Amino acid sequence: MKDQQDEPDYGNFIIPPAVQVYMESANRGDLRELTACFSDSAVILDMNREIIGKSAIKAWAGLKVIGYRYEALFGFPLPHGARVLMSAEAPGTGRFHVWYTFRIRENQIIFADLQTMQDQGHLSKFIQNVWNNLQEVREQQGYDKGN
Repeated sequence: MKDQQDEPDYGNFIIPPAVQVYMESANRGDLRELTACFSDSAVILDMNREIIGKSAIKAWAGLKVIGYRYEALFGFPLPHGARVLMSAEAPGTGRFHVWYTFRIRENQIIFADLQTMQDQGHLSKFIQNVWNNLQEVREQQGYDKGN
């Protein structure tokens, strides 16, 4: 059995397994594993562009996902998925933030809506302040001491 400290903590929210695999495979550059996270008929809405089906998702991910480094900042569950705020960074692009809304069925992503946040400078400071406050609360409650 895994120790609770082994589980990533994103503001006391456990990322659904399919989303965790999506992030980890993207960070490793594993296009095959990333594509396997999606159902055959999955749909991605990337800003206002629809990507439909696993083969189209593989082509899109090869251009738009692989090569970036993703980190979940915080999130919350939805009835059949999750909404997760991630930071993304690729060499030469700088860091930006993306809201992901995932719908999951049978441990596969059936829908993902990706919306880049605007006004990056202001929002980045806001997000960093929220994260710092979460870390401070965690420390006060003893989470970083193995409790």
